[in-house]
Amino acid sequence: MAQNTPPAHGSSPALVHVPEEPIASVEVEGNKTVPTDQILEVVSTKPGETADEEKLNRDVHSIYDLGFSPMSKSTPSKTKRA
Repeated sequence: MAQNTPPAHGSSPALVHVPEEPIASVEVEGNKTVPTDQILEVVSTKPGETADEEKLNRDVHSIYDLGFSPMSKSTPSKTKRA
């Protein structure tokens, strides 16, 4: 039976695809059981930082550890330029 946990740290494939641009924002959507502020407390990725695959994967694991649904995902997108 499948477990409600992401793949082990360092396993392939990566949980997220990382664009090679600065992070524009960190947003939480669709959470129904875990408050947004609680999720943001465990996310170490911050706006303005260069995207880092390992750090983003750790953030996804931290969100899973809060009991977030196995359907949670991280979706990096390109920074909007003025």
